Amino acid sequence: MSDLENDLKRVLQNKADGDYVTGADVMLDRVSKGATRLHRRRIGAVALSTLAIVTAGTTLALNLGDITDANPPVVGKTTTPPPGVSPTTTPQTAPTSAPTKGTTEGPAIGGQPTNTATTTPTITPTTPAVTPTVGVTVSGFNFRGAATNGDSTIRVIGDGNCNGAGCYPILLSTDGGKTFQYEESAPGQAHDLGVSGDYWWTSGGSQRSIQSSEDDGKTWTPHQAPGVIRAVYGQGSTPIFKIGTGSDMHLYRGGGSPYFTRIEPGLGRAHDYSVWGRAVASGDVNGMVGVVVSNSDHKPRMTPCKTTSIDTQVSAGPGDVIWLMCPTSASAGPTLMLSSDAGKSWKTVTSNVPRPGAVNHIAAISADAALYYAGPTSKATRVRVDGGTREVVITGMAEVGDLYFQTSSVGYASSYGRLMRTTDGGLTWNRVTFPAFE
Repeated sequence: MSDLENDLKRVLQNKADGDYVTGADVMLDRVSKGATRLHRRRIGAVALSTLAIVTAGTTLALNLGDITDANPPVVGKTTTPPPGVSPTTTPQTAPTSAPTKGTTEGPAIGGQPTNTATTTPTITPTTPAVTPTVGVTVSGFNFRGAATNGDSTIRVIGDGNCNGAGCYPILLSTDGGKTFQYEESAPGQAHDLGVSGDYWWTSGGSQRSIQSSEDDGKTWTPHQAPGVIRAVYGQGSTPIFKIGTGSDMHLYRGGGSPYFTRIEPGLGRAHDYSVWGRAVASGDVNGMVGVVVSNSDHKPRMTPCKTTSIDTQVSAGPGDVIWLMCPTSASAGPTLMLSSDAGKSWKTVTSNVPRPGAVNHIAAISADAALYYAGPTSKATRVRVDGGTREVVITGMAEVGDLYFQTSSVGYASSYGRLMRTTDGGLTWNRVTFPAFE
C-alpha cells in the first residue's frame, strides 16, 4: 500500500463521522476505483486531443494543397491577414468550387434574377454577440457603409481597431441590427460595401479603385475603374458604378473579366440607378429621358420627360413599380411620375415637389407610396399616389447620403457615421448602433 493510501486510510478511520456500516476499507476501495476511472478518462481525453490536433494539421495541409493546385486568378489574391489579426488565426477551408459570377440578389441590368431583393441570404443564425468573435477584438468602430438584404440581414463596414491595430472591420447582424458580430476585415480604406452570396466588394481610398472578394471576404483582389467613380449602387447586389464626368457619364457592372462592363449602351448619359427585385437605370436618349429595365429587351423605354442639365432620380419598387423624379425645365418644379408596368406607361403624380435639383433621393416604397429627400436636413417627404404628402423626420440624421427600401416596410437611410432603419414604411426611424464594438 502506498504512503498516500495509508494516509488516506488513517484519515478515514479517524474521521468517518460514524460511518460504521461501510467502514474505512470499503470507503477506501470506492475512492481507489473512482480514481482509476478518472485516470482512464484523462488518458482518453489526451488521446482525443492529440488526434484532433493531428487531424487539424492534416486538414490545413490539404487545404493549402488545394489552393496551390487551383487555377491562378487574373489578379493575385491578397492573402495577408487583415491588420491586427494574428497569422495564427484558425484557417478557413478553401471553397470547393468557384462562386457563380454575376449572381445577384437584386439583378443588375440585363441579368436574369436568381433571387429577389427581399430574399435573405442563407446565413446560419448565431447567438447574439456581446463581444466580437473569431479571435478578433474590435474597438473604436465608426460606421461608413452598409449592405442590407430583406427584413433582417445587415452588414456594415467602418474603421476601427482590430486587436489594437487599425483596420476596416465588417460586422454582421441577422436580427435587424439588434446585435452584431465580427465577420471579416477589408484590406484597405473602404467607404462602401456590397454583398451577393460569397461575392463581396468595397470601394474607397482612390477614386478609381475597388476591392472584390469571391470567398466571403477572406481574400481580396484590387481593380482599377476606367474613370473616376462618382457613385456606387446596389444594396446587396452586384455593384453598379456611375463612372465619368459630364456627358461622358456611364453605368458599369462590376464582376467577371473584364471587371467593369458598361450596362446601358442605349443611354447617351447615365443619371441614376436602382435595384428592387429588378434593376432600373435612367438617362438621356436623344433629348428625352429613358429607362432601361433588367429582364426586358434591354432597350430604353421612353418617359414623357425631357432631359435638362439636372439629372433625374429613379427608384425601382416591388414587382413592376418604378418611381421617377423628372425635372421638366430649369424654372419649373420637377414632375413626379409613376409606372406600374416596368416603364411601358407612366402617370403623373400631382404633388408639391421642391424646386429643380433640390431632390437628392427618391425611394420607392410600394405602388402607392414613395419617399423623397431634399436635404440638407433630417426631414424627408412621404408622398402617396394621389399626391398627398406627409413630412417625416429621419431622427438623429443631419443629412442623408443614401435612402432606399428593401421591403414595403423596411428601409434604410445612411450618411457617414450613422445608419437609420425604419420598419413602418418610413414613418418612424431608429438608429442602428454597434455598442459591443464602439
